[in-house]
Amino acid sequence: MNPDIIASQEKARQFIEANKIKADNSKAVCGDGRFTPEQSKGYIRMFGGDEGLLMAIQGGITELGIEISYTELVARLGASLRAERGDDAVIGVHTDTHNLGPDEIGCGHIAKAVEGQAKHKHVKPEHVINLHNEILSGEHEKVVLDGHHAEEAVLLVYGRDWSVNSFDGEQMYFVVDIDRQWI
Repeated sequence: MNPDIIASQEKARQFIEANKIKADNSKAVCGDGRFTPEQSKGYIRMFGGDEGLLMAIQGGITELGIEISYTELVARLGASLRAERGDDAVIGVHTDTHNLGPDEIGCGHIAKAVEGQAKHKHVKPEHVINLHNEILSGEHEKVVLDGHHAEEAVLLVYGRDWSVNSFDGEQMYFVVDIDRQWI
């Protein structure tokens, strides 16, 4: 096996061991590596966070031919999050210091979908823009990430009891909680 791959795997293993954190299912945040431990706190990690989940739901209902307004869809997700995560739960989004402003989309997963690069053929740019705007017009929680992407790899976390912080001040990884995405 390539020595560079072995060294990278060992570096990732050491990072995981040093940055393990108890799982907290009260929120979901993006798998973006720039989240600090204070911003991610063991929350469910999936690309796009709650907004990515909403995008997937939109793709499914579009594929099934279900008609629902963006306002209703966002309201229903918000109600579901409160039922599952508690009365204080709101839809979370993130941006970054490079994308502050009225049309801010700092999440690369969401931005790519707006550019027409969604992985689901039934998610159209106008869906994502309208859903994003609907979220921002209502009660939501926004996290602003700092810095540039410097992720070394994607860490796929299996299990329901723990996760991994994605940034320790030096190293940065994308993080996806495989077994906790639909809690």
